[in-house]
Amino acid sequence: MRTIRLTILAMLVVATTFGQYKIDVEVDDMSETTSYLPERVILSENGVKGLMIQPLIDKERGKMVSKHLIVLHFDIGSGCVENSKLIILFEDGQKVNMTAWNSFNCEDTNYFRFDLTKYSSPIEKIKFTHGRDYDSFTYTLSDKESRYFIEINNAMQSL
Repeated sequence: MRTIRLTILAMLVVATTFGQYKIDVEVDDMSETTSYLPERVILSENGVKGLMIQPLIDKERGKMVSKHLIVLHFDIGSGCVENSKLIILFEDGQKVNMTAWNSFNCEDTNYFRFDLTKYSSPIEKIKFTHGRDYDSFTYTLSDKESRYFIEINNAMQSL
């Protein structure tokens, strides 16, 4: 299972290396629902230990909103998580401290309340702390990666 996740991580790193971040829109005619799937960002220095981040996007009252982040961790602490922490430091000095709201799970998946539309500064660093064994991962973002929330927000506004 870990090998599959690492292979997916490596493929996503290559896929997100070039171009702007986008949002795919999928319309299901049968259920009459629309899904908004933002491109993910992978943060890893060695292709083994890292994070995959993706905001959850929806449309409410005709306006695009993003109220949550999904964060998958790779090779950070044990697989089972609860009460994980995420700190985002923006280049303008703002710092956001979050605790995952989801229940205990063994799928390396964390959900955080976060409205990316409130932040217009690029991201400088992200720190993830595993909530069960306190192993942590701090990552300094590249110029392209640092604009992830800005580009996703811009893409949301154009939908």
